[in-house]
Amino acid sequence: MSHDASTVTVRLSGGALGTTYEVACRITTSQGRTDERTIGIRVTDR
Repeated sequence: MSHDASTVTVRLSGGALGTTYEVACRITTSQGRTDERTIGIRVTDR
């Protein structure tokens, strides 16, 4: 995982073919506010 003032980057690997996994990212701002976003990522064959 890496981040800067406006971007978070995550590299994922593995998982079972055809399975959808939920990935959550929670941030805390410099003012102490928090925000969380969740996305579903489906594992497919390339």
